[in-house]
Amino acid sequence: MKLKQILLFVALLISSFTFSQDYIMGTDTGSIETCSGTFYDSGGATSLYGTSENNTITFCPNLGTNPGSVIRLEFTQFQTQGPDTACTDIMTIRHGPAGGPYVDSQEYCDDLPAFSIQSISPDGCVTIEFTSNNTLQMAGWTANITCYVPCTPPVANLVDDTPLDLCSISSENPGNTTISFDATPSTTIAGTTITSYEWAW
Repeated sequence: MKLKQILLFVALLISSFTFSQDYIMGTDTGSIETCSGTFYDSGGATSLYGTSENNTITFCPNLGTNPGSVIRLEFTQFQTQGPDTACTDIMTIRHGPAGGPYVDSQEYCDDLPAFSIQSISPDGCVTIEFTSNNTLQMAGWTANITCYVPCTPPVANLVDDTPLDLCSISSENPGNTTISFDATPSTTIAGTTITSYEWAW
């Protein structure tokens, strides 16, 4: 009985560590697979970030356990030096790995309200780059890391998409003007079903 209690305690300790992992800019580097945790500047939860930083980190979903998912960063706090005349301590975020397209082509700095970033990269990753100058440091940031599966719209496909002339000007008797539309070849992602069709002209 005592062995079971010890094993349960160890399992709870490991799961607590797994699901409450902190990631620190500059300490944690490279590409990290995760769908949970908190992402901090180099000062962590209690200190300011440092001077002359130039750090990069990439977060990716674990597609083996979370197929089709992408990373979402929810920034609950963000404060860096700037923008008196320009951003001086700058965060940039890219979709995918380093070298990927910038999120909104934007540099993040100053005291910003809460915001979130979702990857649109096929691999579901986001890469964060941060540089600071050698003067004033601020509180930095706190961001919650989660994963989600984005909505994938179905692909519409008609059985017959030949143009129709229902009421020809030269016709004395247009005949039957009722047309049956069939979109059953339409497709959606695996595991989901198209339950209704709506026609918009």
